[in-house]
Parts: sequence; structure tokens; C-alpha cells
Amino acid sequence: MLNKFLALLLLLVTQNVFASNVPWLNQSANTFLAAPSGSSGNMTSRAIVGADLPFPTVSTLGGVESLTCSTNQFYTSISTSGIPACTQPTFANISGTITTSTQLPTSGVTAASYTNANITVTAQGIITAASSGSAGYSPSVKAKSSAYTAVSGDIILATATASFVVTIPLAASNTNGIIQVKKIDASANTVTLTASGSDKIDGLASQVLGVQYDSVNLVSDGSANWYVF
Repeated sequence: MLNKFLALLLLLVTQNVFASNVPWLNQSANTFLAAPSGSSGNMTSRAIVGADLPFPTVSTLGGVESLTCSTNQFYTSISTSGIPACTQPTFANISGTITTSTQLPTSGVTAASYTNANITVTAQGIITAASSGSAGYSPSVKAKSSAYTAVSGDIILATATASFVVTIPLAASNTNGIIQVKKIDASANTVTLTASGSDKIDGLASQVLGVQYDSVNLVSDGSANWYVF
């Protein structure tokens, strides 16, 4: 019993002496016992530095540098020296397909079916404006022998059993419109082509077809003029 007591007393004394004479037993937080950084020497308690960490490999852990990617970039790799890299993704980095309309930007154009559409397209292929247009020159042959108001595309074969007037519509409403009129009878009766409003036909308010096979071909400038060609 005495031997056990003496052994316990010796242990307590030894621990107390050991603790009071070994300086690294009580150190600051976040330090460790190591030789000097970058050289040999006695071990001391110090903070970890980058040189204390090995480079990472495909099978072992190691130190990695800190890096903040710029806006719209993401981490792509870490070198064997522990240096990360960032880059902006390309379409090749994206998987999947577009399946819903919410994944596409809106163009501001009303969803609809347009006839002879006039459209505005950006360099990126986005339609930013659309409207239905006219069919352009769509010729229609018509035989006339009395007063008539022409429409763009008319080819009028006029038989003047009596003199009559063909009214030419406003040029502003028929941009690039074409109207053709030919007097096919041999009578002395006339076919008078009269411009609408203040429009002019080759600078005149009207043109007259007075003999057989007289004809005019008119084209609109989209403003206030019809020209004979």
C-alpha cells in the first residue's frame, strides 16, 4: 500500500515539473509544433504557412490558393501547384435543350400570323418588329367601259363606248403600286385618267387616251405622284 502511494506521488511530482519546464505545452490557438519555415532548426510553435502544405495531386490533398472568379465565370481547374483557374462558360459547357418559352428572351412582338410580313431583325436573329404588308404588284386584268376607280395591280382594257373617267387612287396609299390602262376601241371617245386629291400624273392632274391602242403604265412614288413609264 505504501509503495502504491509513493508511486502515485512520484507521478504527480514528475508531471508538474514536466509541465512547467516544456514551453510548447501552452501556446496560442491555431499554431503547431514545427521546424522553421523553409529551413532546418529546432522545433517551435508557429502558424502554418503555405510552404508547409504539399501540392495537391489526383490522389492526395494539398494546399490550394484562394481565388475569386469574376462575374459570369466559374472554376474550371486546379493545377498541380494548387493554383485554381476561372473562365466564362461557352455553349459547349451547357447541356440540355430549350423546352419552354420562358427560356427565351421576349422580343416585344405580338405572337400572331402575319400576311406579307414586314419584319425588323437584329444581328442576333431576334425579330423586334412585325406587321402585315401588302402583296405588292399582283396584276389583275379588267375590261372597263364606264367610270371606274382603279386599284394597284389593275391592267385595264378600256372600251370607250362613251367617254369615261378612270380615277387613279392616292399614291401615298399605294407605295410602288402599278396601274396599266389601254384604250382598245377605235372610237373617238376618250378615256381620261384622273389623279385623286392633289396627286399628279407626270406633273398633271390627268392624262387622256384618245386613239385606239393608246396606253399608260403608272407607278406610284408612295407620296403624291404617279409616273408614266
